[in-house]
Amino acid sequence: MYKFIAKFHFCDIRNKLFNLSLIHAINHGFNNKALQQACLDLNISSAASTVIQPIDLIHYSMRKWNREIIDTMTFDENFKQFTVPNKIKNLIKQRLQLQGPYMGRWNEAMALGAQNANQTSAILWQFADDSWYLAGDKSQDYNHYTKRMMFLYIYISTELFMLTDKSPNFFMTWDFLDRRMSEIKDFGSQIELISTTMKTLWNSGYYMTTMFYNFPKGTLK
Repeated sequence: MYKFIAKFHFCDIRNKLFNLSLIHAINHGFNNKALQQACLDLNISSAASTVIQPIDLIHYSMRKWNREIIDTMTFDENFKQFTVPNKIKNLIKQRLQLQGPYMGRWNEAMALGAQNANQTSAILWQFADDSWYLAGDKSQDYNHYTKRMMFLYIYISTELFMLTDKSPNFFMTWDFLDRRMSEIKDFGSQIELISTTMKTLWNSGYYMTTMFYNFPKGTLK
């Protein structure tokens, strides 16, 4: 009984620490400084920040934002009326909008995510899986995996574009997303392109920011 209470109390403090750290991450980034500032807010020893690593904060934020979007859209009556492609586009856009305030420091988070690629990719795959399920996909054949690879291809390429987008309210990013979606209308004909692109992304350590700058000119039009 006491062990359960202690564990519950620790989880409660940890979640508060994460949420406060996210506030400070806007200015300080996803690092120990943000965690230490959150400790000060909670009036606890900054030594507590050593128990939680910056990568833990990054993964917490990803899961938190993923869950918020899925939970919100599950009960959104307007969303239910969208076509499947529009559901997918809407989920990607709203998810990335939650990262908007952090984009000035998100390249740092991406670099850490690449160093912990297994867990980072698992979180992303879960979001792709949940998104397709919410969009109405119940397939269990090879298309099940192809659709999720397609989702991540669009999501990752849009996220990378967003890193250097300085337009108001990320207008150019959403225009980029629209173009990516229009290119994937014929899912079947795009399987080889998606597979090749995703292999390149994973082999590059996935979240390496330098990928964006190393794309050949014209590929991100």
